[in-house]
Amino acid sequence: MLKRDAGFTLVELLIVVLMIGILGAILVPKYAQQPEKARAAVAQADLKAIKAALEIYKVENPAMGFPAASAVKGVLGNYGINWTENSDGVRDPWAKSYRYYVSANADKFVVASTGSTWYVTETKGPLEGPYGTIVEGWTQLSNSHRADV
Repeated sequence: MLKRDAGFTLVELLIVVLMIGILGAILVPKYAQQPEKARAAVAQADLKAIKAALEIYKVENPAMGFPAASAVKGVLGNYGINWTENSDGVRDPWAKSYRYYVSANADKFVVASTGSTWYVTETKGPLEGPYGTIVEGWTQLSNSHRADV
């Protein structure tokens, strides 16, 4: 009687490699999207913090409304947000500038992250969408002022 050596046959090894390949094809696309979702979450958290600081400023200074684009650096600095006109200040997770828009009568504002898609502050929290549908229409309607960081 022939004695068989312990080990796997070529067919068994091919089946295992095939199964690993199938699992990889299913799981890799799901995990590849996670860094982008994390960046979006950070941008939305930043926008909520900036929005809160601007709204506190308006409550503390009701006659002035929201700060003008030229004054937003000082206002946010008072609340611990390093908003500058150059690359030293707060940036969105895609290393791009946040943008601040305020209406001409200082009663409305929008802060936008210009990452892969646009994330903007609104009344109920940050919204996501392309520039043309969220920020562009608002700024054209209100004749606002813009400050790029």
